[in-house]
Amino acid sequence: MTVAAISAREDPPGSASSAQAVRLGIRLLLLSDAMFAIALFAAFLVLQRAQPLMFAEGPGFISRRSTLAVLVCICACVVALEIARRSAARIRQVAGFAGILFAIAAIVSQVVSYKTLLDRRTIVGVAADIAHVYVGTMRDSPGGRFEIVGQRAVIEGRNINLHGSLPQGLAWQAGAFEIDPSKITQEITDGPWRNVFFAGYYALTLLILGHALVLAAWAGWGVVSRSKNIASDEGWWGVVMVARFTFIMAVLIHLLIFFPGMSA
Repeated sequence: MTVAAISAREDPPGSASSAQAVRLGIRLLLLSDAMFAIALFAAFLVLQRAQPLMFAEGPGFISRRSTLAVLVCICACVVALEIARRSAARIRQVAGFAGILFAIAAIVSQVVSYKTLLDRRTIVGVAADIAHVYVGTMRDSPGGRFEIVGQRAVIEGRNINLHGSLPQGLAWQAGAFEIDPSKITQEITDGPWRNVFFAGYYALTLLILGHALVLAAWAGWGVVSRSKNIASDEGWWGVVMVARFTFIMAVLIHLLIFFPGMSA
């Protein structure tokens, strides 16, 4: 059989068999994504049960505003892409472009949340011969000293492990505090290296971030591409399904993070 004959027998984009193949492929993709997400959820729940105090304290460090912005933007992205799927060509282009912007806004909001965490430091140091723990942002101060804007508490006689939970019952004082760099004994930022809660938080939210990137790229390809395979109704159905999955996953992830008691 010649190549021309084989090509002639291929199903054109938009045919019933082609549509079924696209839908099956998308469903298999989402199923594999769901299995990976469930594995991460299970690991997070196991660690949560092992370290309940750490997982109860951790959400207090995460920006609620950025988290809400992520969820709202992903929801708006789903709506825009659904409108694009159901509309004629001209409206589809506009709605698709709006979906791209909302996906990018979700990415930016999540990155802002990461930056807030990575800018905040937890420090153990000595001021006026008294040991303190500081939580806040650090900036340079005249005389080679550091200024920490946030909170501090006296920890005299207490052993502090910055990779674990801070002691309960500390008397926190808010303000801007100067400290000599030579008096700092421990220092850490709220990155995934801090403890298992933050490691789980970054792993789960990076999953959302990755899907938002896929949405922006896929919708962008659909908007600018003239390929019938990409800009077809089935192509838009696929990107809407990924958007819906991303929103559901984002809601479940943030419920898991911010309401640890729900899994008890």
